[in-house]
Amino acid sequence: MDKTISNSLFPEKRTKPRINCDYPATVWGLDEHGQKFIDEARVTNLSSSGALAVSKRSIPNGAEVYVKIAISSGSLEWGTSNLATRGNVVRNEPQSDGAIGIAIKFQKYKFL
Repeated sequence: MDKTISNSLFPEKRTKPRINCDYPATVWGLDEHGQKFIDEARVTNLSSSGALAVSKRSIPNGAEVYVKIAISSGSLEWGTSNLATRGNVVRNEPQSDGAIGIAIKFQKYKFL
């Protein structure tokens, strides 16, 4: 009898395919004190419904943020596309290097 063992203890709840990546990004919005901020970040995970942006700043869950992502095509001929997004922070994930992974669920996006 052949049995298949799951590689994960938790079933995948995400419905959209995602890619691991390393794209430069700019994140801006209001911090936990209501002050405007603009931070450089790296998007390390991307799907059509959201992204994980790694930054130095923690942003409160539920906060609305704007993110501009430079998506490289990997081709000198095609260059880079920019993706402009608006979304809400759904969680913060402390990283081993002291940075914060900010999970953002997109509300709107468009290519520039």
